[in-house]
Amino acid sequence: MCYLRGICFAKQNSYDRAKECYMDAVRIDVQCFEAFDQLMKNSLLSPDEEWTLLESLEFDSITTDGIDTSQEAAQFAKMLYTTRLSKYKNPADFSNAVESLSQHYNLDSNPDLLLSKAELLFTQCRFKQALAITSSVLDTDQYNFSFLPLHLACLHELHQTNTLFLLAHRLADLHPDEPATWLAVGVYYLSISQIAEARRFFSKASMMNPHFGPAWIGFAHTFALEGEHDQAVSAY
Repeated sequence: MCYLRGICFAKQNSYDRAKECYMDAVRIDVQCFEAFDQLMKNSLLSPDEEWTLLESLEFDSITTDGIDTSQEAAQFAKMLYTTRLSKYKNPADFSNAVESLSQHYNLDSNPDLLLSKAELLFTQCRFKQALAITSSVLDTDQYNFSFLPLHLACLHELHQTNTLFLLAHRLADLHPDEPATWLAVGVYYLSISQIAEARRFFSKASMMNPHFGPAWIGFAHTFALEGEHDQAVSAY
């Protein structure tokens, strides 16, 4: 019920109340991943709040047939949740969780885990390594739109404007209803310094999905590049 209330509040653009409902839902039932996912993918918590929430969750409430398996299930769930948190805080804990999941549970090729690895590399300005991961996943699954914002950011940082143009053109032809498509177009125009056009497409992406954080970040960047700092801060 807490999760459903959160969905209702989010539909009404009452995000503070939605956040509290999602947090209550995952505290009551740590296996309510849907509520945790809403908090993470919509960036409703600060990095400090994310880690505080993780430490407050009752992972020991996860039960299986045996004590040992229950403890392992609790540890497994906590590590999975850890990989979804902000990569700007406690990178050592994140790296330990990724390493354990990759080696002990053979999840080294899991797309969600690969995305988390690429996000960490991006925060460390290791753009080529991050791009290698996102490219490998998109080569095998071109419809995995969760990878696109990070993939586009890496291409922009590495000044690969030709690749951006081709990708944006293909997405516009095949997936005009996806916000990530117009994010790609906006990133391309941003890369060639056509700021007004970039802002128009970032705005379009954000109107298609008001929760789409990358579009708002791109929108804010266009104001920052023109020296409109107050408007940039508001968009951020």
